[in-house]
Amino acid sequence: MTKDIAPIYETLKKEIVTIQLKPGTRIREESVSERFGVSRTPVRDVLKKLEEDKLLTVVPKSGTFVTKLDLNGLTDIMYLRAAVETRIMIEIMDSVTPEQIQEFRDLLAHQLKSLEAKDLSPEEFATAFYDVDNAFHHAIYRVADKESMLDLLENAFPYYQRYRYMTNLRDKADVSNLYRLHGELLDAFEAKDKKRLSEASRLHHFSGLNGLKKVMEKHPDYFIS
Repeated sequence: MTKDIAPIYETLKKEIVTIQLKPGTRIREESVSERFGVSRTPVRDVLKKLEEDKLLTVVPKSGTFVTKLDLNGLTDIMYLRAAVETRIMIEIMDSVTPEQIQEFRDLLAHQLKSLEAKDLSPEEFATAFYDVDNAFHHAIYRVADKESMLDLLENAFPYYQRYRYMTNLRDKADVSNLYRLHGELLDAFEAKDKKRLSEASRLHHFSGLNGLKKVMEKHPDYFIS
């Protein structure tokens, strides 16, 4: 992707992932062109890339739309992400420093702060929690010097980020379970307990699937029926 259209792509991708552009929303070339002050040719390239990412779908004779979410195949991505992340944490648990552990603890504290905030709308809360959740997982890969691996996973499955974001649209009481699982994961990591860490990682990565089912009850129009 050329540098001149990358900002347009990243902006639209973020808006789709964080449901600012809701599933089913029609995306018009001319509107995107006017918004960013570019011709329709680069806009077509951006929309094509988002279609390849499974974030947009082209309906013949109707137009281009933000894809609705399909839970089929989601577990495959969860298995992959859980396996990679668990392996990485096991590899670095003997070399992690107290300062790095504290960084993880601080990020969990930020998650708790967002859970306790009283003045956030559901969307503001979902974004705040999602951002700290991303920071927590990015820190794991950074400490292991495996950031390129995370980039590979995220670039290969960009639509998975939208699933992760949407789990935070459920009730805070449910989202707090994700915070608890992060704590269990970090406790096992700090204790260098490989078996306990593997189980905590499995529970953590797959807890989002039940969360999505609850989101589906609140927003059925976001999902493929």
